[in-house]
Amino acid sequence: MPEMENQLGCCCDKEHLTEREVDVLVLAATGLPNPAIGRLLHLSADTVAHHLTSMFRRTDAQSRAELVARAYAVGILETSCWPPRCSGRRCLGELPRHSNRERLRHADAHHP
Repeated sequence: MPEMENQLGCCCDKEHLTEREVDVLVLAATGLPNPAIGRLLHLSADTVAHHLTSMFRRTDAQSRAELVARAYAVGILETSCWPPRCSGRRCLGELPRHSNRERLRHADAHHP
């Protein structure tokens, strides 16, 4: 018997981005600053920052670049288009839970 889909149209129990977080993510992936994203989405720059901070925390990303890379890696953003576009997926899936900083510390420790 196939698994039941959750309310987001996904059959997993992983964490998902909200629709608004995906809207912010797509615009952040173009390189826009918070005030410009806010103007386009009719949000304050502080609200945009709040959405980004929430996504950083939930994905363990340390920067916008890492957040966007992780979104491409799990298929939230389409890989073959510009400007960036959401694939329709919002599932964070199985993201690695270690940051680039930990990888760099590990590399530095093993290659003095």
